[in-house]
Amino acid sequence: MTRSRQAKTASIKEMNTKSILNIIRRYGPIPRIEIAEMTGLTPATITNITSELIDSNLVVEGETGDSSGGRKPIMLKMRSNYYRVIGIYIGSRRVMIITSDLLSNIKHKKEIRYESENVTLDQVLEILDKEIYPIIKKYELKNKKIVGIGIGIHGIVDSSKGNLIVAPNLGWNNVNISKIIEERYKIPVFIDNNTRTMAMGENWFGTGKNVSSFFCLNIDYGVGGSFFINDQPLNGVSFGAGEIGHTTVDLNGELCSCGNRGCLETVASVKALLKQAYLEYPKNKKSKIYGGREIKSVNDISSAEIFEAAKEGDELAISLIHKMGEKVGIGVANIINVLNPELIIINGGIISTGEILLSSIVDTVKKRGFTNAVNSTGIVLSKLGDTAYLKGTVVLATQHIFENPGEFLKKWKANK
Repeated sequence: MTRSRQAKTASIKEMNTKSILNIIRRYGPIPRIEIAEMTGLTPATITNITSELIDSNLVVEGETGDSSGGRKPIMLKMRSNYYRVIGIYIGSRRVMIITSDLLSNIKHKKEIRYESENVTLDQVLEILDKEIYPIIKKYELKNKKIVGIGIGIHGIVDSSKGNLIVAPNLGWNNVNISKIIEERYKIPVFIDNNTRTMAMGENWFGTGKNVSSFFCLNIDYGVGGSFFINDQPLNGVSFGAGEIGHTTVDLNGELCSCGNRGCLETVASVKALLKQAYLEYPKNKKSKIYGGREIKSVNDISSAEIFEAAKEGDELAISLIHKMGEKVGIGVANIINVLNPELIIINGGIISTGEILLSSIVDTVKKRGFTNAVNSTGIVLSKLGDTAYLKGTVVLATQHIFENPGEFLKKWKANK
């Protein structure tokens, strides 16, 4: 066989393996006959490829399925008890760390809040060391292989190089996070913007699954976004796509952490909500938000207190969230008018306010968006919540397996 023919055969096998593995990931448990119907591949091809996937501990034969007559088919599914992934979320106020199987079934989860607001890279690395080295040791003793570390981080990220370009709320610039962490733990590291990892979690495991196009809007201490189309994120030429929080809504507005004035983030974020609650204190000292305390600075108020007060019917809290919802609605209307997605998924700390927030957003969108576009776009709150960040880091850490299974199998055979 000539080299070109060998390469063509290997390429076809790689495509077939990728197709079969992703069908099992997405639809398993599933019998081989259904895989054949979905792919058009021969039973012999499917048997050969699934045998290799089973041998490499990626796939396992499970229970038998229903039969209309004759032998019941044996079902295939992803093997959940062999490989492990570490997922990390690095935000402006906290770090979250998980271990998971390939399907984002979380085995361990821990959140560490920073002791100071202006956290340094070294301080975050110290936090990671205390948590990750014991995880690695634990799985080495159990003979379970960690196949990757996925990291979602606030800021603009060049995911192809593992480089954090800028993180305004952290104050970090041009840091190759992937290289630093990979050298530390000797495990492949994959990194992306935290809102894109949130959207990845929604795409594989949440409300965005099987949706042709959606925009994930992340409203927390800051505001970010990510647009997905045909299961792929829109990154932009310099990885800045989706930064809706830094679009201008007021030319003469408040100074933003990015250096510009009047960004959406300055009026439609948890940070903005806390500031408004602080400004309202002198006139509304009896509000449940303040709990009878003397408020001397914005740091004396927590977003959880505002959310809880709103749920308990506090008029000021509800009013503040409604006004914030109006500002968010302006951003959502702009997204719909420009991108016309099938779905807008709203996530971040703010979603705990539920219908109080959502109703205000939807009302504003109906007033400001083009009717046809608005009527064809659903607006929902995420069901995953902050778990979406973490499930997305699992997607990041395992994509190399599902996108290039041939390479993974080659390495597995070499280390067998």
